[in-house]
Amino acid sequence: MNLKDLIFWVGFWLVVGVIVVMPEVTSFWARIVGVGRGVDLIVYLSIVLIFYIIFQITVKVERVERNITKIVRTLALEEEDEKENPSVKNDEKRGET
Repeated sequence: MNLKDLIFWVGFWLVVGVIVVMPEVTSFWARIVGVGRGVDLIVYLSIVLIFYIIFQITVKVERVERNITKIVRTLALEEEDEKENPSVKNDEKRGET
């Protein structure tokens, strides 16, 4: 977990703690935002948070897929090169150039 994630989750759980201890805070913010009840505001914010987390996971999965593709391409090219020039690869393994 990096610092950004740590700050996010600590902040998230602090907000949850405040809401549990003082539920009237959600009603106050709901009136400011224009939502009927505090519970409705929490549901809306939860949906937004879920979409944000899904987006972040999708970005990370795509990054991992790109990295895997690069690694597989590199290994495939090295393997093909080894098939074409086996003596060069064997010399490199023995420390000869």
